[in-house]
Parts: sequence; structure tokens; C-alpha cells
Amino acid sequence: MSEKNDCFNLRPGSGLCRVYLLRGGLVKTRLRMGELLKESGLLSQDQLDKALSVQKKTGDRLGKTLINLGYITEENMIAALVKQLGIASVVLSAPVSREMAAAIPAGMAERHQVIPLKKEGRKLTLVMADPSNFYAIDDVRMSTGCDVEPVIASEREVAKAIKEAYGDRGLAENAASKPRSDEGPPAEGLSAEDAPAVSIVNSLISQAISERASDIHVEPQDETLRIRLRVDGLLREVASFPRSYHASILSRIKIMAEMDISEKRLPQDGRIKVTEAGRDIDIRVSTLPTIIGEKAVMRILDRGAVILDVHRLGFSDDNLTRYQKLVHQSYGIILVTGPTGAGKLPCRRSGPESLSTSRSTRKSVSSSLRVMR
Repeated sequence: MSEKNDCFNLRPGSGLCRVYLLRGGLVKTRLRMGELLKESGLLSQDQLDKALSVQKKTGDRLGKTLINLGYITEENMIAALVKQLGIASVVLSAPVSREMAAAIPAGMAERHQVIPLKKEGRKLTLVMADPSNFYAIDDVRMSTGCDVEPVIASEREVAKAIKEAYGDRGLAENAASKPRSDEGPPAEGLSAEDAPAVSIVNSLISQAISERASDIHVEPQDETLRIRLRVDGLLREVASFPRSYHASILSRIKIMAEMDISEKRLPQDGRIKVTEAGRDIDIRVSTLPTIIGEKAVMRILDRGAVILDVHRLGFSDDNLTRYQKLVHQSYGIILVTGPTGAGKLPCRRSGPESLSTSRSTRKSVSSSLRVMR
């Protein structure tokens, strides 16, 4: 072998690797995005140095920094990485299923800006905003036990897919690790070390409203604190925190609902009013002591989102005719029953309650049975 070092490129499945032949031995290094774009001729060294300097100040991803500086377009960047890495590019035109996204934790997807697309045997196709981030690929490989095949998509599409698949779960998990700088001082009754609870509860309420959930369940387990949302009558887990967060999160909820934070042995009821996207939201809060700690259920009443057109409630033509005939009678009682999320409130408000006039009145009486498990 000559004194001059020979080199060649290969792709072992986790990004472009450059292999140098040095005196008969192999030394393997992985190239990052900046080097790949420079080699493709889209960046000069001066532009790369300037972008890296700006990136240190802003904390943004390098690709976003390069685009914001006008050095490169996102389309050119993706095309260059596809050519250099020998990978495919995808367009995320349809949402990634929650079952597929559950292959990796929400916090990992948010941190690395990646999301699983499909799994075939032991091969996991991973959509990435930066496929040269081999640390992300290694994290996903270790977490799933699968061989990872990276593909690239625009950062905007990846971020949107993560939001749709996980909701705010990643934000809530990240909020547990550090307080937000824009929260201000902790509310009265919470110490400075409890400040993450403010971010967590705010994130959970925002997510529940955006997903049109009817309930938020905060449930202590033996070693964790489980958070579930009820959407369309079905409960699903959206976050899990260390058990040590139980006291601060329950205290935050009680403070918002104007409940007694020192009372932990008796059930309590309270009420929270919040404004989300210009809508006034009522939240009814109930706490219940159990053997392993207090549970809390937050019932979300978004009256602005209630369907008031009886024709949109899903009645068949025959049942709609019968229902309207009964509603317009001068006397009688109509019983509206069903599980949480079945549509009892829209049915009442679009029927009897909507017919009250200056010369007549219709009243509805609500009596709900709450079973906490």
C-alpha cells in the first residue's frame, strides 16, 4: 500500500461512513450533515463555520439554521443528503398511526425529530429530519432492538407527524425534566422544585382540549403516575411520570380548582376555568383517596364545541322524526342515557333546551354517576 491514505465510502445502515485505509488498518468515521453538504458543493467552509456559530447561539438544528441564513433551500438539502447517503426521501402525506409511533418513546421522537414509519420483521423504517444524526439512529436501535433504516423528510413534515402521533406527550415528558423559563414564579402552595408540575398540567389540559377529550385521569400506580385521556368514550394512556411527581401535580390541580391541598383523606370537588384558542372552557375536578394515593379526574366541558344542529347528531331518518315529535310535545320527559362521550349533552342542547322561548320553557336535569377505577 502506498504512503498516501486511500479512502472509500460505504453505508452500513446508519449514515454515510468514510473508511480510511491506514497502513493496512481500517479507521471508520461518520460524517455529519455539515460535512456532507460541503462535500456536495452546496456549502463553503466559511458558510458552515458561520452556521455552526449561529447554531450555538440559537440552539436550532443545523439544517434549519442553514435554511434561515439563506445558504441552502430545504429541497436542495434533502436532495443532497439523499444522494450522499444513498437513502430514500419520503413525503408524509398521511398521519403515522399511533400504534406505529408507540415503537419509540415520545420524548425520544421529540428530541431527535424522528418517527417510525413501518416495521417489517426486525427492520424499522425511521423518518428523520437529519439522517446523518447517527446518535439518534443508535438510540432508536437500542430502544427497539430493530435494525434501523433511515429515510429523510422535511423538518416541518416530521414535526407535524410527531405532533399528530403523540399529541403533547413529548412536551409533557420534557417538561418533567426542567421548568419552563416563561412560567414565572411557582404558584402559591408550590415550591420552586415543584415548578415542572405547572408545565405538565398546562400541557395536559391543552392536549386534552385539542384532541376533544372529555376527561383527564391522573392515576398513581405503584411506581409511576399514569395520565390517561378519554376520547370518544375510550381511555388511552398519554404520559407516565415517576411516582415522585404525584404530590406536586395533584397540588397544582387542586390549586387551580381552588381546593384544599392539605386534605388528602376525603373526596373533593372543584372547578377550573381556562381559555384556549379564544374559547372559554369549564373543567370540573374530582379527587378521590385510594390506598396508593389520590386519584384525580378532570371533566372538560367545552360548550363552544357542542353540536347544536340536531341533524348532525347521527339519528336515522325515522328516529329523527320520532325525536322531534317528542321534543315538541307540551309535556313529558325524555331520558337521554349513555356512557361518557356518547353525546348526551349535544342531544339535550340541540333538542329540549333549544326550544325554550318567552312563552314556554324546557329544562334538562343532569345526574352523572362517576365510577373511578
